[in-house]
Amino acid sequence: MKNIFFSIIVLTFLFVSGLNAQALDTIAEIQGDSFRSSKIGKAVKTQGIITAIRKTGFFIQTPDDKVDNNPQTSEGILVYTGKAEQSSDIKIGNLVEVSGIVTEYRYEKDVYALFLTEIVKPEVKLISKDNT
Repeated sequence: MKNIFFSIIVLTFLFVSGLNAQALDTIAEIQGDSFRSSKIGKAVKTQGIITAIRKTGFFIQTPDDKVDNNPQTSEGILVYTGKAEQSSDIKIGNLVEVSGIVTEYRYEKDVYALFLTEIVKPEVKLISKDNT
């Protein structure tokens, strides 16, 4: 009886863990091929190489071997942290996995500017260093 009970608990845990597992979205899927992202307000997880660091976040780009070759989509995205990064994992050339929420930003005084798709409230995990 104990073995059956233990098996049920383990299977339940594995099932719930599987439900919570989040597949990777490509940056192109997050950006989309239209004026604004279809993933606004949704949680995403993606990977990219850090290409630039700013005072309020950093940019990541799809590695060359994973580009979708669709000229309608972007292969880069801003990861907005709201502060200058202090983590040693945030370095140009590092491949990172980023989980967060998709938002669109436009400077409020420039109503004619295009929206900038960004990932906010990020959790960042280092995958590898010194990528091209």
